[in-house]
Amino acid sequence: MPAMTVRRVLPLALNISLVLGMTALAWMKLTHWRGFSRAAGTLVALAYVTWALWEMRVSIRDSRSRSSARTDKWTLEGYAVAQGATALSAMAIHSRWPAFPGAFMLTGAVLFGAGLTLRLMAVRKLGVLYSHRVRITSEHRIVRTGPYAWLRHPAYAGMLLAHLGLVLVFFNWVSMAFICVALAPMLVLRILVEERTLESLPGYSEFCQGRARLIPLVW
Repeated sequence: MPAMTVRRVLPLALNISLVLGMTALAWMKLTHWRGFSRAAGTLVALAYVTWALWEMRVSIRDSRSRSSARTDKWTLEGYAVAQGATALSAMAIHSRWPAFPGAFMLTGAVLFGAGLTLRLMAVRKLGVLYSHRVRITSEHRIVRTGPYAWLRHPAYAGMLLAHLGLVLVFFNWVSMAFICVALAPMLVLRILVEERTLESLPGYSEFCQGRARLIPLVW
């Protein structure tokens, strides 16, 4: 199989693996939970799998595209692996909260919902411009409304916040480590690669003025 064909289909294969893995592991874990924990865990796990299935349509579209994936510099594959490692380890490893499990789960569910909402709002604003690949098309334009009025990359911010919430709901230190040493660094690297590509768009430098990349007042 040609290398570029592998590059096109690999993200879709990772997405499918994430959906299947999350479904199976969540089922095995949540059958042993009871009461509020089971209800909250089931709601978040179901929302996560539904989100991954929704994102899969973009992976399918991208896999059919003949456009080059070289501008990604493998950041898409890298952050997809980091995302999968974070989410699947949260389900596969025994949950052990440092204290107050109910508070951890409630906080996590709220953060997950907020992150998912932010990402969906950003994707909706992008419309046909949304892709899992770093690319510039002939109809490309700078989106300045919605969450893009405050952040340069709200979809990535939502992705990170949602996974932090997921880890708090199904807490273990391995998943938290994956967020800190894998997912967050890969998102930062991808943002830097993406911004280097977007610099060729007229007005992008002005768009960046006064807008944080990922976290207001931080970066």
